[in-house]
Amino acid sequence: MQNINKNTLEDNPQKFENVLGYPKFSATVPIQECCEELISTTQGVYFFHDIRGIHYIGESTNIRSRFKTHLRKNKKLVSMINSAFGKMYLSWVKTDTYIQALIFEKKWVRLLQPKINKITFKSNK
Repeated sequence: MQNINKNTLEDNPQKFENVLGYPKFSATVPIQECCEELISTTQGVYFFHDIRGIHYIGESTNIRSRFKTHLRKNKKLVSMINSAFGKMYLSWVKTDTYIQALIFEKKWVRLLQPKINKITFKSNK
């Protein structure tokens, strides 16, 4: 796995994150005003957030499909969407490979500590 991580991320990490390690969103849409066609069908890492911060981070091979699944099955996230401060947004970072999506999801969950994520990916320190 070390070789995959190294080769996968060293190509161009600035494409996905800023110098502090925070994600560079490929796109953002307000959830309440969103039509599904605006959501990417590509692989990547997605974020649910409002003015309080990021509430949930996930990865998927098809972001649009995963978004629809969350709206049907994730009661805690739907409750957060309905009680958003201001608008709730869905943002995503498109990745070149699924492995990149997994790596960045884990990194950003550790860094941003979203409230709704069940898995926190504790550091090995």
